[in-house]
Amino acid sequence: MGAIKQTLNLSEVELAQRIGSRCSAVNRLVNPFYWGHSLDVLRCVAETLDAEVQVKFAAKAS
Repeated sequence: MGAIKQTLNLSEVELAQRIGSRCSAVNRLVNPFYWGHSLDVLRCVAETLDAEVQVKFAAKAS
């Protein structure tokens, strides 16, 4: 998500305004150690950024 945000040159404040949320929510979105994102929030952000959410299951590296 950070790469898309940077490509669009959006600050966290601007992204928060676009998704109708607070900066703290955007901070959690870009925090690689936070795992509590709901699919609904991710879809909202993706729609706002004209992107898509992709979920991928892959085998663990041995």
